[in-house]
Amino acid sequence: MKFAEIQQLTDGVPYIMDEMASDLYRFIRETKPLMCLELGFGHGASSCYIAAALEENGKGHLTSVDLLAAREWQDPAIEDLLERTGLSQWVNVHRENGGYNWFLKKIIEQQTRANTCIPLYDLCFLDGAKNWTIDSTAFFLTDKLLKPGG
Repeated sequence: MKFAEIQQLTDGVPYIMDEMASDLYRFIRETKPLMCLELGFGHGASSCYIAAALEENGKGHLTSVDLLAAREWQDPAIEDLLERTGLSQWVNVHRENGGYNWFLKKIIEQQTRANTCIPLYDLCFLDGAKNWTIDSTAFFLTDKLLKPGG
């Protein structure tokens, strides 16, 4: 989906600014990551920009993770926004009771063979808690899951 189309479909949905959305979309189009991870999705606007760029690339997938409790204050919710934009097939949404660090822990366990974590993701967009304690841990955990050059 072209940038202008996704911009129109997500107009007024918080929280990504137009310039950041443009940069994110362009980056996905240029680097063509296959496995993307988004930590913290709010209403899902940034998820839609990533998914639209993946669709335009013709391949790739996004896993978006946020708090389970956040569903209560998300209007629109990411699921609604993905349906509105027709981009649901490009995104798996995960909601975790304890936040995305618990999701990362589970994925690291699944990806570990002979005490080595096998990298899974080409890209991680960390846009979650904006809290040193939470996001510094997410950064450390995500680094284990990023492929070389990711």
